[in-house]
Amino acid sequence: MNLSYKPFPSKYNLFYIKWSSVDHDKDKLVELIKRIKKLKFLSIFSRHAKEEYEILVELYNGLDEETVRGILNNDENISRISTIEKWARIGAIEIVTTNTFSKETYSVVSHLPIKDYQLFSKRIQELIRLAKNLTNQEDVVSNNTPGL
Repeated sequence: MNLSYKPFPSKYNLFYIKWSSVDHDKDKLVELIKRIKKLKFLSIFSRHAKEEYEILVELYNGLDEETVRGILNNDENISRISTIEKWARIGAIEIVTTNTFSKETYSVVSHLPIKDYQLFSKRIQELIRLAKNLTNQEDVVSNNTPGL
């Protein structure tokens, strides 16, 4: 059997899974930029690298330029808000799935100034409320519903 496949995830998976938190996670943003640079070079030799490169450039170009620059240059306010958002998303996932923070999450957020901890807590509540509203809504079941 002669099967061919693309050696990288789909555009959908790259946008919404692999690089989903890139706009508030400096480590992930730097990793994305390095990946784009690597693929730019490799795209000379490989059509698959070129295709992934084009997808990641599209993703990068869709990011807010001011936010990206602020994260990369350690702008105090943008870094602060990005850090709060990153840990609030992690915390919300932990609360929804285990009903408690992990030791790592609590160790990080317990060092935040009180106003930032309050923003962190408020954002977690928003994310949890959003998740609950989405999962509690009555959806019209159709033939297009995944898993049915």
